[in-house]
Amino acid sequence: MANSINHKSNIETKKKLILIPNYNGAAFILNTLKLLSAALPGVDVVVVDDASTDNSIKVLEGTNVEIVKRCSNGGFAAAVNTGLKFAQKNCIDYVLVCNSDLLPSLEQGEKILNALDEHMGNMVGIIGFIEGNENSTFDRPESDISGFLFWLKVDILNETGFLDERFYMYGEETDFFRRVINLGHNIVQSGVIVSHETEMSARSKFKNSWYAIRNCIFLEIKNQFYLEAVRKTGALLLIMLWIRGNRNDVSTLRIRRPGLVIGPLMLLAAIGWNFWRVILLNKDRNP
Repeated sequence: MANSINHKSNIETKKKLILIPNYNGAAFILNTLKLLSAALPGVDVVVVDDASTDNSIKVLEGTNVEIVKRCSNGGFAAAVNTGLKFAQKNCIDYVLVCNSDLLPSLEQGEKILNALDEHMGNMVGIIGFIEGNENSTFDRPESDISGFLFWLKVDILNETGFLDERFYMYGEETDFFRRVINLGHNIVQSGVIVSHETEMSARSKFKNSWYAIRNCIFLEIKNQFYLEAVRKTGALLLIMLWIRGNRNDVSTLRIRRPGLVIGPLMLLAAIGWNFWRVILLNKDRNP
């Protein structure tokens, strides 16, 4: 009991930061910031604006959050990396990476903080959460937890490096989580459900589908898991043809969104893009 109390006390004294990547989120980010401030009082917030083309900066300048402005749009991975470097520079111990369209209640905010106290140990690097719009709370593999919200121990970045910005969006968190596990750190799924609106900042839902399809294959290609890449390619086609997949699952809907004609064409383009990545990767390994 004493060890548990000492551990919680130790966590409470550590520096924490909420990191929110933002791209064209002016219409909803103020509501997210309001809910986060109420749900997680006393935790500083930094918003990394990924060269938004709406009035996000003007909206954010009316708040008391720290704003880090990127000069060009590099996608989710680049925005998160910018925020993590900010955290390192400011000696932050734990970062809560969260999407700009999060909708946490006061109860959920308390559980998010409690999850850090309960689960963050010496060998734990990541604590994950469950999206409130998921239809089930089934256990995912550790490396396949959702990247919409997670606690990160900043120290592990010295070993893992940052998110791979080649993904742009979708898949980068899974790739990062795999590295975390491979380097001996644990990922804990807290089981806490947190409300979240998906793709709120997306200007092109087809563009989102393209990245999801392309990166599903690239996730395996970059690590030379070529047979798994072939298997996933087949699975993507079956999902597009409505043979596989859960029609109520957000990821399934994203893959099916382009339709029965454009979808398979996107898949062909994704195969070509990844084939070119194989050539480039082999060229880098054999200069």
